Amino acid sequence: MKNNWTTLLLLLTLAACNPDPSPEPDGKGEDPVPPTVVSENSQIADGTKICVFGDSGTAGDEQMLVASYLKEEGCDQVRVVGDIIYEDGLEGPDDQQFMDKFYDPYKEMLEGDVPFYIALGNHDYNGDTKAWLELANRHTSIIFPAFYYAEVWDDICFVTFDTNTWWGFFPQKDWIEESWPEISEGCSLSLAFGHHPYLSVGDHGDADSDDKDFLKEHVIGRFDAYFSGHDHDLSDEGEVDGTRLIVSGAAGKLRPLAAKPRDFAISALGYVTLTVKREGGAPSIDYEFIVIDSENGRQVVHQGQIK
Repeated sequence: MKNNWTTLLLLLTLAACNPDPSPEPDGKGEDPVPPTVVSENSQIADGTKICVFGDSGTAGDEQMLVASYLKEEGCDQVRVVGDIIYEDGLEGPDDQQFMDKFYDPYKEMLEGDVPFYIALGNHDYNGDTKAWLELANRHTSIIFPAFYYAEVWDDICFVTFDTNTWWGFFPQKDWIEESWPEISEGCSLSLAFGHHPYLSVGDHGDADSDDKDFLKEHVIGRFDAYFSGHDHDLSDEGEVDGTRLIVSGAAGKLRPLAAKPRDFAISALGYVTLTVKREGGAPSIDYEFIVIDSENGRQVVHQGQIK
């Protein structure tokens, strides 16, 4: 930070303009960890399956049911889009909730070296968010190098955002604008992940002003798809300016839909799978909405393509 007093004055001014900001957990008023760009040189192979889910961490029967099917899904990667620990996040890296609500339900995958890429949710922010940095250091299958980060896998790039605090958008804005030319160079396909949706027919609805402005300016029209959770359902919100919007927040609890589906939506337990296709060499993504039911098992209820 080049000028602590200038930054403090800016934060105080912004706080005065926003009388009801999100809380600053753990005393953080600035980006707590330098943003990270993780470059992976290997190309993601044809047929690679990426599983996306969120809003899972209840330790209840619903989470355990979904987890039992996830371990049979053949996920090569997992992308968790927040609310990993209900209701109030972790008290620290040794909190038993980590085992009960995250590690044990997905133990076979985690110990089978399936990488879990983490984005935090608003309930995680009720606790010690830095605990996840320490847990990522302890467990090689947990990927959380910073609160927001990017990976470049040859011709496919991934960016995970932190959508939880209004003050956190300021460093992210600078980071993505400065880093995007380097991140996106050579990327034929770009995917973004975060907790809060841009559009949603679920109970929470469309993004509020802070999230909406950030996502509209830095995600919509830039990425080929944006995956989120927060609403406890599965929904395909269609495309906005070329960005496919998908909500996958049904891995642990449900709420009824609040509006008519835009493209597709269902209040049912499950997750979304992304399968990389390389027909002709250029990458594309086949996505499927998977509903899990204790009586009917695994069902594919909606599908599409991102390219």
